[in-house]
Amino acid sequence: MKFTNKEIEYAIEMKELGLDWSPKNGDWCIDPYTDKKLLNPTIFYNQYENDYNPAYLSNRIIEHPDRFIWLPLWHQCREIAEQYGYEIRLFDNSPRDGLVQVSLKNKEKKEAIVYYGETDLSAFYQCIIQILEKEKK
Repeated sequence: MKFTNKEIEYAIEMKELGLDWSPKNGDWCIDPYTDKKLLNPTIFYNQYENDYNPAYLSNRIIEHPDRFIWLPLWHQCREIAEQYGYEIRLFDNSPRDGLVQVSLKNKEKKEAIVYYGETDLSAFYQCIIQILEKEKK
Protein backbone atom coordinates (compact mmCIF):
# COMPACT_ATOMS: atom_id res chain seq x y z
CA MET A 1 0.00 0.00 0.00
CA LYS A 2 1.31 3.43 -0.89
CA PHE A 3 0.23 6.78 0.48
CA THR A 4 1.10 10.15 -1.00
CA ASN A 5 2.87 12.85 0.98
CA LYS A 6 -0.34 14.90 0.82
CA GLU A 7 -2.37 12.02 2.29
CA ILE A 8 0.16 11.74 5.12
CA GLU A 9 -0.06 15.50 5.76
CA TYR A 10 -3.86 15.26 5.90
CA ALA A 11 -3.66 12.24 8.25
CA ILE A 12 -1.46 14.24 10.62
CA GLU A 13 -3.97 17.09 10.51
CA MET A 14 -6.86 14.69 11.25
CA LYS A 15 -4.99 13.41 14.30
CA GLU A 16 -4.30 16.98 15.47
CA LEU A 17 -8.03 17.69 15.17
CA GLY A 18 -8.80 14.76 17.45
CA LEU A 19 -9.61 11.82 15.16
CA ASP A 20 -9.95 8.85 17.48
CA TRP A 21 -8.18 5.59 16.62
CA SER A 22 -8.24 2.17 18.22
CA PRO A 23 -5.76 0.04 16.24
CA LYS A 24 -7.15 -3.01 14.49
CA ASN A 25 -5.56 -5.70 12.36
CA GLY A 26 -4.89 -4.38 8.90
CA ASP A 27 -4.75 -0.69 9.87
CA TRP A 28 -2.02 1.40 8.32
CA CYS A 29 -0.11 4.00 10.29
CA ILE A 30 3.12 5.93 10.33
CA ASP A 31 5.59 6.47 13.11
CA PRO A 32 6.44 10.16 12.93
CA TYR A 33 9.53 9.53 15.06
CA THR A 34 11.17 7.25 12.47
CA ASP A 35 11.06 9.35 9.31
CA LYS A 36 7.35 8.60 8.84
CA LYS A 37 7.97 4.94 8.09
CA LEU A 38 4.76 3.28 6.87
CA LEU A 39 3.64 0.49 9.18
CA ASN A 40 1.02 -2.23 9.11
CA PRO A 41 1.17 -4.54 12.11
CA THR A 42 -0.39 -7.56 10.42
CA ILE A 43 1.84 -7.68 7.34
CA PHE A 44 4.79 -5.58 8.47
CA TYR A 45 7.24 -8.47 8.52
CA ASN A 46 6.30 -9.54 4.98
CA GLN A 47 6.85 -6.14 3.41
CA TYR A 48 9.74 -4.45 5.17
CA GLU A 49 13.26 -5.50 6.06
CA ASN A 50 14.66 -3.77 9.13
CA ASP A 51 15.57 -4.25 12.75
CA TYR A 52 12.03 -4.17 14.16
CA ASN A 53 10.56 -7.24 15.74
CA PRO A 54 7.05 -7.47 14.23
CA ALA A 55 5.36 -8.77 17.39
CA TYR A 56 6.98 -6.02 19.45
CA LEU A 57 5.97 -3.40 16.90
CA SER A 58 2.35 -4.60 16.79
CA ASN A 59 2.15 -4.48 20.58
CA ARG A 60 3.60 -0.96 20.65
CA ILE A 61 1.02 0.26 18.14
CA ILE A 62 -1.82 -1.34 20.08
CA GLU A 63 -0.57 -0.16 23.48
CA HIS A 64 0.44 3.37 22.39
CA PRO A 65 -1.73 4.41 19.45
CA ASP A 66 -1.24 8.08 20.37
CA ARG A 67 2.39 7.79 19.22
CA PHE A 68 1.36 6.80 15.68
CA ILE A 69 -0.56 8.51 12.87
CA TRP A 70 -3.44 6.45 11.47
CA LEU A 71 -3.93 6.37 7.69
CA PRO A 72 -7.56 5.28 7.24
CA LEU A 73 -8.46 3.39 4.10
CA TRP A 74 -11.50 4.21 1.94
CA HIS A 75 -13.94 1.99 3.83
CA GLN A 76 -12.70 3.39 7.14
CA CYS A 77 -13.19 6.96 5.88
CA ARG A 78 -16.77 6.07 5.02
CA GLU A 79 -17.27 4.68 8.54
CA ILE A 80 -15.81 7.85 10.10
CA ALA A 81 -18.12 10.03 8.02
CA GLU A 82 -21.12 7.91 9.02
CA GLN A 83 -20.21 8.26 12.72
CA TYR A 84 -20.64 12.01 12.30
CA GLY A 85 -23.92 11.69 10.39
CA TYR A 86 -22.59 12.02 6.84
CA GLU A 87 -23.16 9.78 3.86
CA ILE A 88 -21.48 9.68 0.48
CA ARG A 89 -23.47 11.75 -1.97
CA LEU A 90 -21.02 11.61 -4.86
CA PHE A 91 -17.75 9.93 -5.68
CA ASP A 92 -16.40 10.94 -9.06
CA ASN A 93 -13.03 9.80 -10.31
CA SER A 94 -13.50 11.07 -13.84
CA PRO A 95 -10.40 12.48 -15.49
CA ARG A 96 -11.72 16.05 -15.30
CA ASP A 97 -8.64 18.05 -14.34
CA GLY A 98 -7.16 14.79 -13.07
CA LEU A 99 -8.91 15.22 -9.71
CA VAL A 100 -11.19 12.97 -7.70
CA GLN A 101 -14.32 14.47 -6.15
CA VAL A 102 -15.84 13.29 -2.90
CA SER A 103 -19.11 14.83 -1.75
CA LEU A 104 -20.70 14.05 1.61
CA LYS A 105 -24.12 15.05 2.87
CA ASN A 106 -25.16 15.38 6.49
CA LYS A 107 -28.41 13.47 6.88
CA GLU A 108 -29.82 15.71 9.61
CA LYS A 109 -28.37 19.15 8.94
CA LYS A 110 -28.86 18.98 5.17
CA GLU A 111 -25.38 20.38 4.55
CA ALA A 112 -22.81 19.10 2.09
CA ILE A 113 -19.04 18.88 2.11
CA VAL A 114 -17.26 18.65 -1.25
CA TYR A 115 -13.55 18.28 -1.87
CA TYR A 116 -11.33 17.49 -4.82
CA GLY A 117 -8.03 15.69 -4.49
CA GLU A 118 -5.32 14.03 -6.50
CA THR A 119 -6.46 10.69 -5.03
CA ASP A 120 -9.69 9.40 -3.57
CA LEU A 121 -8.12 9.30 -0.11
CA SER A 122 -6.80 12.85 -0.28
CA ALA A 123 -10.28 14.10 -1.20
CA PHE A 124 -11.92 12.00 1.53
CA TYR A 125 -9.32 13.05 4.12
CA GLN A 126 -10.12 16.70 3.34
CA CYS A 127 -13.81 15.98 3.94
CA ILE A 128 -13.00 14.39 7.30
CA ILE A 129 -10.84 17.36 8.26
CA GLN A 130 -13.81 19.65 7.52
CA ILE A 131 -16.10 17.46 9.65
CA LEU A 132 -13.63 17.47 12.54
CA GLU A 133 -13.21 21.24 12.31
CA LYS A 134 -17.00 21.70 12.45
CA GLU A 135 -17.17 19.43 15.50
CA LYS A 136 -14.58 21.54 17.35
CA LYS A 137 -16.69 24.69 16.98
